[in-house]
Amino acid sequence: MAVVQQLYPTTTTTTTTTRWLSFHNLTVIVAAFFIYTFRLPETGSEDLTFKRLVIGVISARDHLSHRNAIRQTWGSLVQDLPHVELVFVLGDRDCPLHPADRLSSRTCREWYIGEDIENSHVRTFFKSKNELAKVTLDSECSTGLGIKILHPVILEEVSVRATVLKNAADIFIILQDAKEMIESVKVSSESCSEENGYCSIKLPAPLYLPKGFEGELRVHKKGIDDISLCGEDLYSLQSKTKWVCKWINSSVINYKFVRTRKDVFTKWRKTFCPLVSAKFSIVDKNNLTVHKKEQELRTKEWKNHLKFLQKKIDKEGEKNNDLLILPLMDIYTHLPHKVMGFLDWVTHKYNSLFILKIDDDTFLNVPLLELLIKSEINTTPSWWSQFQYHRSVPVYGKWADLEYPALTYPTFPSGAGYLMTGSLARTVAAGRSYLASYGGEDVSMGIWVSSVAGNTREVDIPCWLPHPYCSQTVLVPQLSVAQLTQIWGKTHTK
Repeated sequence: MAVVQQLYPTTTTTTTTTRWLSFHNLTVIVAAFFIYTFRLPETGSEDLTFKRLVIGVISARDHLSHRNAIRQTWGSLVQDLPHVELVFVLGDRDCPLHPADRLSSRTCREWYIGEDIENSHVRTFFKSKNELAKVTLDSECSTGLGIKILHPVILEEVSVRATVLKNAADIFIILQDAKEMIESVKVSSESCSEENGYCSIKLPAPLYLPKGFEGELRVHKKGIDDISLCGEDLYSLQSKTKWVCKWINSSVINYKFVRTRKDVFTKWRKTFCPLVSAKFSIVDKNNLTVHKKEQELRTKEWKNHLKFLQKKIDKEGEKNNDLLILPLMDIYTHLPHKVMGFLDWVTHKYNSLFILKIDDDTFLNVPLLELLIKSEINTTPSWWSQFQYHRSVPVYGKWADLEYPALTYPTFPSGAGYLMTGSLARTVAAGRSYLASYGGEDVSMGIWVSSVAGNTREVDIPCWLPHPYCSQTVLVPQLSVAQLTQIWGKTHTK
């Protein structure tokens, strides 16, 4: 298959929403799925091969079993449909770092284990002091600090800038994750000890934070805004001194973000100096030492694994001729680039009436999809899915997004899959040079569409995804290979 260049998938506007057939109507017309309407290529696309539908399955390089399961199940129906093509979309290379040596399995950033693991003493996030402002510093008030635990630690003390206690009483330091408050400690001048300008208090009981924990340590006072907590001196541009923090290198804690104003988050930088800090100790240091010593062996084994994987992909491509290999590293954070690469490829190669993006762990009900396509005669830019509306921008976890500037996303489709007209795909692909990616690829697609095609028709399909009221759905996502085969066995009649 052809290879397209890596793309840089954004920003916002609004789209109009319409409703498609109810699920009752959807099931009533199943018998008509063999009937379809041929459509003429759009004006200006005469030189491109006509396709009624192109299906792009976004797949990871090592998901060979899922790709084969699709070929043997619902993908076999696609092969018999006229003017329909199915391709699996992959990156051309893997991350050279073993998954155990990355900050996250979703990225390709190295987890560097330094000499700090040899130290036995309790350490703090940073050391602070007031000094002459010789360099430009972040003077924005930071009332919270987001952290991710790379190796288990025990949190022993929490602290808050001492000046905060002079501005307000009944101050609380809160540790929370995405779902709940983990710990809340009341701090007062009488209950804490001051060190380097921070007032520290021991936790009622040491708090164990496991590997993978993501949360935020923040200062809170009900009824008091951030400026009152920080004090006016932090915002004074006339001040010749600034409060600065020297961050301690840590192999076990990854600093993610700071809360700069109420519900506003910014990527962490070393120049930030939050109002809150903590002291912690490392659990099972011997395990970290062993992990570091075994890195060279893991790297060698991983390199051999990737060579073997490449050979299998080469054989797969030669046998099936249905792989679209894009010039990008095949990691989770590149999914938006993958989707944009697919759209760019398909719109340059084919004059397509419809384009479907789905994931490789998803079962596609081909007859229902055919029904949907046949019922559509509107040529205006449109897309179909189960859409998400007014979703908050997350700062924790798999879909954490510290780039998008608003508190909520524009409307975006289901990540499992969405169908769009060729005209919409061409409009989005045309903006690839200036559209940026945010969070997941589904969110990015919503932002791209709202940015470059604000008049797009959104068609929210009631039975797009599984629901108790739906006897059939267009897609069934998040399936194992065995489940894909099982659904095929239940639904397919020879």
